[in-house]
Order: sequence, then C-alpha cells, then structure tokens
Amino acid sequence: MTTKSKWLALFGLPAEANPKALSHFPWVTILLIVSSSWVSIAAFTNPTLFEALAFFPGMKTRYMGLNLLTVFFVHGDWLHLLSNMYCLFVFGDNVEDELRPFRYLLLVAGSTAIGSLFSAWAGGGENIAHIGASGGIFGVMVFYLLRFPKARFTYFFLFRFYSVPAGLVLLFFLFVQLSGGLEQLSRTAGGIDYMAHLGGAAVGFCCALLLRGAPKGRGYSL
Repeated sequence: MTTKSKWLALFGLPAEANPKALSHFPWVTILLIVSSSWVSIAAFTNPTLFEALAFFPGMKTRYMGLNLLTVFFVHGDWLHLLSNMYCLFVFGDNVEDELRPFRYLLLVAGSTAIGSLFSAWAGGGENIAHIGASGGIFGVMVFYLLRFPKARFTYFFLFRFYSVPAGLVLLFFLFVQLSGGLEQLSRTAGGIDYMAHLGGAAVGFCCALLLRGAPKGRGYSL
C-alpha cells in the first residue's frame, strides 16, 4: 500500500493499495466529474435548475424520460457531491481505460437510468426528488471490483491499516446497500437512495458478466 492510500484511508475514503497504470487518459471520467460538479454547484442556489434535473417517481416520463439520467448532474450538498465525484475518479478511470469511452458511457448511463427506476419502484413518495450520481457510480464500482478481483484497497480500522481485496470490498458494500434497501422499502420519507445504488450495481454486475473471460486491457496485471 502507498503512502497516499494510507492518508486517504485515514479519512475513510476508498483508496487503491496497488494502483493500476492507465493506457489512455480518462477524458470521459474527467468530463463527467467537471460537468456534474459545475451543474450541481449551480443548482445549489437555483431551485428551478434543481427541480428540472431531479427525478420524481411520479413524473417518470418528464422530458421523455431524460430525468432518469439528469439526476447524475445534481446533488444535495457539498459532501454528497464531493464523495460521489471522488468515487467516480477512483473507479472510473480504470473502467474507462478497460471499456474505452463509448462502452464506458453506456455503462454509466445505463446504471444511472436503472438506478432511477429502482428508486422509483421502491416508492417513498411520488413527489420526493431523487438526486445524485451514485446509481451510475455504483455500476462502475461493481464492474471494477468484479472485473479486477486482484485489486486491493487500503482501509484504516482499530488504529491499523489493512490491504483489503476487491471481493471483500464488494461484499461489504453490497451488504450495506441491501440492508439500506430493505429499510428504504419500509419508509415514506426521503433519505439515502440505496435502491438507486442497487439498480446501478445490477447493471455493473451484468456488464462484468458479459465480459467474463474476455482479455483485460493493458496495464491491468495486478
């Protein structure tokens, strides 16, 4: 594990213990981070923009269904935005390098849209705004953890650093999301949209399954 990963782990952030070399510059990931950040910051002080981009379960076909995707570009607060963009940066560059831009964008878009539909199915209020890029990001993250099982992440727990394999990270995140999803199904108020995470994760799982056995891109010998 690197010194950088240890510093990140101190703040509870997922950090690659054995970073993988990139074959191409992740320009799509950078563009997604910049655009989502810029629009989200603008929406912080613009309620009209916020409501236009948010997804409301009672209006699934608004803008011909584009709101299933525009949730990616609006967040509730700075912590929500920064945590999502950090995770997109950690997992997105390697997945983009593996899939290349077009298929990577399909993964992000598909995960975001299915995540929105999962959250709508969960209910909790037809007029409660569903926001955030986490549905798309969970699709990218699950694809990464399944596609590169030898990847390891640094975590800090009980005053010690641990190098945790991708499979264990995946099991932990899925346990948290499934537990939260069951809670979400039973409530009527807003909160963390675990069902959107699970919807995105399902897309990431399916994409990894489709590519099972296909050779990995350059720079991924872990």
